[in-house]
Amino acid sequence: MNPDELRVLSDALPETTKEELLNPSAHAVGKGFGGLLYWMFHPLIKLGIRTQSEVETYQKSFEEKAKNIDIENYDSSNLGLAYSTLQSSAGRLDNDVLREMFAQLLTNTLDKTKNSTISPKFKSVLANMSNDEAILLNTLASNKYYKTGFPYLNFYQKTEANGKLDTATDIIGISNGEYIQKHAEISELEIDGIIKTKTDQWFDSGELADQYNLIKEDLNKIPEFSKDEASNGTLMFTDFGQRLVNAILP
Repeated sequence: MNPDELRVLSDALPETTKEELLNPSAHAVGKGFGGLLYWMFHPLIKLGIRTQSEVETYQKSFEEKAKNIDIENYDSSNLGLAYSTLQSSAGRLDNDVLREMFAQLLTNTLDKTKNSTISPKFKSVLANMSNDEAILLNTLASNKYYKTGFPYLNFYQKTEANGKLDTATDIIGISNGEYIQKHAEISELEIDGIIKTKTDQWFDSGELADQYNLIKEDLNKIPEFSKDEASNGTLMFTDFGQRLVNAILP
């Protein structure tokens, strides 16, 4: 937040909101910043860029989540990062998934027990994330394989020239032979540094290793893939990805 923004902010906010921002009461940790949130987005409502419902839903979500911050853990020194996170969220309030992720990120940014691993890059990643990418991120982060990594498969057919022709690619094993197939979303999450796929290593024992054969057997039942071979690999969250997940999901 630059000095000019601070001056405008200080002049425009009611004294009660400023007091709640810097010295919140134990029963209303999120009220001050919730008031700032509404103040920031009110002009966008007037311009028709955001709706009253979107802003109020965002404010309510943040204030509910902020109730989990103990008063002694409220970190007013991080108001600058929280403010810039608010600015980054302005274009995503029409997306339910991303709005909730931003509300959680704001909450954790102001909680000193959780904000030590939060990167300023998180708000930029969310601001540029597609809806489908956010849904896949949520799906994977909520899965039992989140910590260990996921079986990742690419199917191919051998050609007469001893080459390979890709058929069904970017398949992620999620449980007991169940799988999902995503192309652009995996690529986007990799570009953002959230996940990493590898085709030169795989799980070789236990439940995760069993998933490769279960998925191959299931896919081979489909006539067009009946003769396909599978290249086994892994999909794992990076350190950056795990820190992001901890910051944006409950």
